[in-house]
Amino acid sequence: MKLIVQKYKYSIIWLMVVVFLSLMPTRNLPEIDTSGLKHMDKLVHFTMYFVLCFVLIVDSRFYLYFKKKELKIRHIAAIFFLSVGVGGLMELLQTVTGRTNDMNDFVANTIGAFISPVVYSYFKRNCLFLRVLRLFRYT
Repeated sequence: MKLIVQKYKYSIIWLMVVVFLSLMPTRNLPEIDTSGLKHMDKLVHFTMYFVLCFVLIVDSRFYLYFKKKELKIRHIAAIFFLSVGVGGLMELLQTVTGRTNDMNDFVANTIGAFISPVVYSYFKRNCLFLRVLRLFRYT
């Protein structure tokens, strides 16, 4: 268990950030003038779940690498569905904290989680993946 928590520490930290930001009551949110950006909320949702899915993929890749296994499409699909599930659960739980749930937020979450494996495969295919990630861990 300790090894899994250690290998997935970035995913766990980002998941806690997503849960905190998603369930924080609106009265605690700062007032930001977004009149120039009509759908800023959707961009934030897209970004949160893009990063969540990407970090889960990267952490899984390193975890499997040290177990001498390869990251397969079924792992990426499971991570995608996990990210979408977390997004759906957060939208449902927002009503408990006094916020309103929005189907468009869920769609933005899903699109962010869907684009993340595409970007991962681009990095991997162009060998940028290892160069960039060596800066952050396991060097």
